[in-house]
Amino acid sequence: MAEQEQSEKVVTPTDDEDYFTGYANGVGIAHTFFDFQFHFSEVKVRDVEHIEAQAFATIMMSPQHAKLLLKHLKQNMDLYESKFGEIKVPDHLISGQTVDIPIRTKAE
Repeated sequence: MAEQEQSEKVVTPTDDEDYFTGYANGVGIAHTFFDFQFHFSEVKVRDVEHIEAQAFATIMMSPQHAKLLLKHLKQNMDLYESKFGEIKVPDHLISGQTVDIPIRTKAE
């Protein structure tokens, strides 16, 4: 049987005034039995001793949706690297070492 062509599904932004696009270079992840929470922030480094993160969005999803996100992120990462080459990440960031960064919310 011939392979079926997979159609590319595209999600387009809405014109809704509540829609937000932001840049995140930091994300904190927490979970409960019922959901995963992704706390997105923009980390700003003034110098080694002055690092702060401005949190701007929290996205919550079910464990099932989080697992699907992981699968699709992996697929897209592999596709990206096949086109543009391996993404280099310093070993200390991959090792699981964490850094405590003070996170401010817009309310603060």
